[in-house]
Amino acid sequence: MGAPIPLWVRKRVIEDHQAGVSASTIAERHKLSRSSVYGLVRRYKEKNLLAADYSACGRPRTTARIYRAARYLKYLHRSWGAPLIRTLLQARYGEVPSTRTMQRWFKAAKLTEPREKRPVQSRARAGEIHGCWQIDAKERLPAKACYLTIVDEYSGACLAAPVFPLFKDQSGTGSRDQDKAD
Repeated sequence: MGAPIPLWVRKRVIEDHQAGVSASTIAERHKLSRSSVYGLVRRYKEKNLLAADYSACGRPRTTARIYRAARYLKYLHRSWGAPLIRTLLQARYGEVPSTRTMQRWFKAAKLTEPREKRPVQSRARAGEIHGCWQIDAKERLPAKACYLTIVDEYSGACLAAPVFPLFKDQSGTGSRDQDKAD
């Protein structure tokens, strides 16, 4: 949110409006958006207020009911994550806070448990050349091809990198199933 419009600018906007100047001209003159000009004029007409209106600041964006419902569901179902709870609440209440907001709620309420750390599985690396090969496939590359990389684990040497066309005509319009039918 930007800085509030200075009071002297607000006064001039209202004076210009009362003098019959168009909102577009007022906006250009004071380097404001037309919606800001319309908002200032509307608030002055409705509330006779020139000062900045901070009544909406700090207001909670969610109702207490959604907050309580989210925490209650997490309390009942500890294994459920925030995305699932959000989906369920969205179906019932419509607009609900983001998944990340709910995760913060659950953490603050101590309803989450840290994930178990998986033990690191150490395996012996190859002890000699050609003791173990690593084969990795790269598919659907922008060049409409696939390729394999075959690397010796011990030396790190690339043994092969064969390239395979993704489609028979390499145009990217057909599929493998269609090519087999031809």
